[in-house]
Amino acid sequence: MRLRKKKNRDIRFERCSALSLTPGEDLKEMIYDIFDKSSPLEIEIGSGKGGFITATAAQNPDRNYISVERVKDCILMGMEKAVSGGLENIRFLCADAEILPSVLPPACADVIYINFCDPWPKAAHAKRRLTHRRMIKYYLPLLKSGGEIRFKTDN
Repeated sequence: MRLRKKKNRDIRFERCSALSLTPGEDLKEMIYDIFDKSSPLEIEIGSGKGGFITATAAQNPDRNYISVERVKDCILMGMEKAVSGGLENIRFLCADAEILPSVLPPACADVIYINFCDPWPKAAHAKRRLTHRRMIKYYLPLLKSGGEIRFKTDN
């Protein structure tokens, strides 16, 4: 099901801009200014409306979280949940997962979550899956030694 465009999306996004990360080379250096380097960093790729990542961030204030989603309307909903919950340990990155190695420092994440991603059931669409080996090679450099990729699906 396609998500409808949110009314006043840009105005609402601007209200939550303190939690937004902008893709760019400076983000690699900035990430440790935003988050405490000694605290574990966890990344959710394809976070959708942000229900899982905001609930997890609320339960674990001693950990840091980055939510990655390419659909701006979806990520806006997660940002608004984080703002209303007063969460300071989470940031949102509106970008495609393929650019993550170019904007995040290597070996920065303790855990990467991929929860209920789009299944892309046709064989011709296999390369679009977040779990395809072509995509996994983008996430692996982000994991610390001993880090985990946690995957959930209902498909």
